[in-house]
Amino acid sequence: MKISVRRFPGDYTQDYEIEDAEGESVLNLLERIREKDPSLAFYRSCGIGKCGACRMNINGRERLACAVPATGSLLLEHASGGKVVRDLVTIEQREEGTGGIG
Repeated sequence: MKISVRRFPGDYTQDYEIEDAEGESVLNLLERIREKDPSLAFYRSCGIGKCGACRMNINGRERLACAVPATGSLLLEHASGGKVVRDLVTIEQREEGTGGIG
């Protein structure tokens, strides 16, 4: 199975080939990739679709990587609406003067 990951900084796409991946969660595939490429950054938390930490764009749709079974070729990109920290990791941006203390 071919998995393409949009990498940051640099804004380029890196391709990976994973064998025997059909039906595994996208999050599990990312973990398998990171075993071979420890530089790949993504969030992992609960792994059961409750926390939303693994939210990303999967083939153009924003979804939870732990809840999506891998089928066909995949394009993984950071989630929309946040600041990209690295690879698939984003942080929420807050408007000036909201949140925080004071």
